[in-house]
Amino acid sequence: MREVLQFELGPLPWSLANVDGTPVKTNKSVLAGLLEKGVEQMQAIPEESMWIFDGMAVIQSITRIPSTFSDLAIVVLKTILLVSKRAPRIDFVTDQYPTISIKNLERDRRSLGGQIITIISRPSQSCPRQWKKFLSVGRNKVALVEFAKIWKSALEHNTVPSPNNHGWIVKNDLISINWLDQPPALDAFLILISCSCKAGCANKRCSCVRQALSCTDGCKCSNACSNKDYQIVDIANDDDEDDGDDDKSVDAGDETDDDSMD
Repeated sequence: MREVLQFELGPLPWSLANVDGTPVKTNKSVLAGLLEKGVEQMQAIPEESMWIFDGMAVIQSITRIPSTFSDLAIVVLKTILLVSKRAPRIDFVTDQYPTISIKNLERDRRSLGGQIITIISRPSQSCPRQWKKFLSVGRNKVALVEFAKIWKSALEHNTVPSPNNHGWIVKNDLISINWLDQPPALDAFLILISCSCKAGCANKRCSCVRQALSCTDGCKCSNACSNKDYQIVDIANDDDEDDGDDDKSVDAGDETDDDSMD
């Protein structure tokens, strides 16, 4: 018997393989039924329970496929939230499709009638009419899961406001700058630092010159103003010169008095 059992006793293990050598496809729902028999069914699921969804099972359970991928994402989201809207955590788990996998033989069998590779580029893109054939390709499932993951988040376009009322004026399809049409500051503030000279702001009659300040755009002086461009006016020198003139006049008067006395 030991020598007999050293041989395969058949060309293939019939419990695992078909006649052509492909793996036998089993009914996974039978295994699910056996597992459920060993678990006590709960009459009501606590609200604080965590929910784990089989992503592909949820998608394949949708009987009426929407017209666009964005509508499909909405249907999937509503389906999940309908039964787990108060759950503290929801996990949407999908299959992985590595390049080298023992499931490649089964996937190749499903794609014998041809494959349709779909690249999802925008939310408004139409869903394929041959939906079962679309889901038979692993790359399509990966693209669908990636779209659902970033839907209404990373690829959402920002709304760009109109240039009007935002510093620009659009008139006759031309954009121009909307320059200030109001005073640069409050009137009470402008009175303190501005002048209204008509003769060029060249002496102390100018309020800016008296305060040792340069005239600014807030002033109402004429274009002949000589106190702009941050020209520093030396008030001290002007005062000294005026004081010197006064001293000279006093000295002259004193001399006149001395002469008259002589």
